Amino acid sequence: MGQQKRDRTQSQVSASALIRNVRYVFGEPAVAEKCYVGHMATNRQVTRVERTFAFIDISRFTAYTDQRGDAAAVAALADFRMVVRDTASRQGVRVDKWLGDGAMFVSVDPTPLVRAVLNIEHELVEVGFPLPLRAGIASGLVILFEGDDYIGMPVNLASRLCSEAAPGEVLVTDVVAQSAPDWVTTRWMGDLDVRGVTASVAVVALSSRPEPAESSR
Repeated sequence: MGQQKRDRTQSQVSASALIRNVRYVFGEPAVAEKCYVGHMATNRQVTRVERTFAFIDISRFTAYTDQRGDAAAVAALADFRMVVRDTASRQGVRVDKWLGDGAMFVSVDPTPLVRAVLNIEHELVEVGFPLPLRAGIASGLVILFEGDDYIGMPVNLASRLCSEAAPGEVLVTDVVAQSAPDWVTTRWMGDLDVRGVTASVAVVALSSRPEPAESSR
């Protein structure tokens, strides 16, 4: 019994010494975390790139699912994604990710992205799609993270503008509106307070007129 007690005591002492050594080398947990973050920040190269982002989603999709059932909802979603893929491919913009009843796009230039979004809306109307879309577009410098992820205010702003848009409406920043094709109709919306953005944002609404056939070639 005496030997077992001495062994337990020795183990406790060793454990305490190990903890002290860890704290000595790495500091308390909060300090260690700060040191780790600081180390990563100084050794990771940060790259900022100019990109344009768009978010588009199907308005009233949840209510449509409740009223018409899962089969109708899945059919509508399949049609939506088919038109999105086809139009994005023709305009040379990338579908960055699917968001359930919506999608996020990224482009190096705002003009083809404006074309893509407006043509998606028009083509869905032409085929009798049962629900309206809404969209938001913004551009600016963002952090390119690990080669395929984007971090920055333009991403958040495009998402917020989509949320603020009424069914059938496309809201963009004034910078994006300046790059819109000639066949696009614009309507000044004024400076809007966008949730999550500290300063007011100059916002323009774009029409969903179809792109002339000659300009799509």
